[in-house]
Amino acid sequence: MSSYAGLKAHNNVVSLGQPACTEQCFANVVSSLKVHGKGTTGGGALSSTCNEVAEIFKIAAIMNGLVLIGVAVGFVLLRIEAYVEETEQ
Repeated sequence: MSSYAGLKAHNNVVSLGQPACTEQCFANVVSSLKVHGKGTTGGGALSSTCNEVAEIFKIAAIMNGLVLIGVAVGFVLLRIEAYVEETEQ
């Protein structure tokens, strides 16, 4: 089967009540729809060549920024609470 095999869950629940060749027939249809030419390797998520390390570091930097902003907002709220309690007495 083509790259479709990685997308489909293979268990008894998926093929319940269907003949065994249904999945193979569907995989053949999907693979026949792809354009096969010189130098082409298909496309989509299965053949992407993105840089995972760069994406991980980008997300880590965003998460660190969000944590620092959350801590800063928390301290501001604590100072506001302390001010409100002092003015009530």
